[in-house]
Amino acid sequence: MLHYQSIKYTFLLLLFFTFMNCNTTKKGDTESKDLQPSIESDLLEGKWQLIQMTNLDVDFSQYDSAIPILVINKDSMKISGNDGCNQILGDLVLSNEESVQFKSIGRTKIGCNLNKDYDDQFRSSLESTASFRISNDVLTVFDINQNRLLDFKRINN
Repeated sequence: MLHYQSIKYTFLLLLFFTFMNCNTTKKGDTESKDLQPSIESDLLEGKWQLIQMTNLDVDFSQYDSAIPILVINKDSMKISGNDGCNQILGDLVLSNEESVQFKSIGRTKIGCNLNKDYDDQFRSSLESTASFRISNDVLTVFDINQNRLLDFKRINN
C-alpha cells in the first residue's frame, strides 16, 4: 500500500510540473515573437534612389547605367536594386522600430566604366547599416555608431 501511494504522489507531482511548464513562457521568447513591425519600419517599404554617400564625394554623372537604387520589400524581407552598375539582392533584418540590417548582399558582375569605389562603397555602406531615419521621404541609414552612411529619396515606380 505504501508503495502504491508513493507512485501515486510521484505521478501527481510529474503531472503538476508538466502542466506548469506548458503554461510558462520565457520573457525573451515572448518579446521576440510579439515584436510587431512599427509604423516607422512600415515606411521603409518601397523604392529608394541614392542621393548621397557620406564617405565619398559622388559625381553622379560617373554612373553609366543608373544611379544606385534600393528596393525594400518587407513582405519577403528582401532587398534588391542596383549599385550603379550591378544588380544587387539581399536580406532585410528588422529588430525593432529603428533598427535595420541588410545582410547577404549579392550582385551580378557586369563590367562597366563606373569608378569602382562608388559601387563597392555603396554595398559596404549597406552592409554596415544598423539603423535608419525617414524624414520628408528621405531615408538616411546609419552605422552602429550612428555615423551617417547613405541618403536616399523615395521614388515612384
